[in-house]
Amino acid sequence: MKKAGIIVPVAWLCLTVVACMSPAEVPTSREEPKLLTWSEQIRVREQWLEKRYEMLLPMMQAHDIDMWVVVNEEFHEDPLTEYLAPPRPYVGGRDIFVFIDAGDDGLKRIALVGFEEENLARFFEMPRFSPDPDKPRSSEKVLAALYEEYRPERIGLGIGGRRGVTRSLTHESFHYLSKAMGSEATKRF
Repeated sequence: MKKAGIIVPVAWLCLTVVACMSPAEVPTSREEPKLLTWSEQIRVREQWLEKRYEMLLPMMQAHDIDMWVVVNEEFHEDPLTEYLAPPRPYVGGRDIFVFIDAGDDGLKRIALVGFEEENLARFFEMPRFSPDPDKPRSSEKVLAALYEEYRPERIGLGIGGRRGVTRSLTHESFHYLSKAMGSEATKRF
């Protein structure tokens, strides 16, 4: 309590001295840094993205995650999307970003999005939905095919949480993934 009794008078004294100084005598802080243009900001954020991908696979392996799925819904963006995908707006209804530990092939990144975007293709594989009935034609079929191909033991999903960055997957999206990948995969979520 004694400390607070000293700090208040000292702060009051400093404010009084500054208020009594002429504008020319008021100390100025360093010049504000120049903000980057929007294009420069995107370039920097995309450089960070490459570094994040380098760290992602070791983190997945450290936590025994073989596949990680991030679902970004229209009007309910996953808080992690901006850290995992290029800085662009995503509004394709339900966009799904899948990260897979592909063994010797490293980290496999797949984006299942409603609208193809050229810059997104620089960072993710983006399967085209084929009219051929024997090939995946929808995100549900692509998810099922990925599950069958890689057979992940543990599938990471962001569910619940008390903080903004942990409030990711909605109940509806959980059911969507469960239906698309099957009950066996759901047990591995």
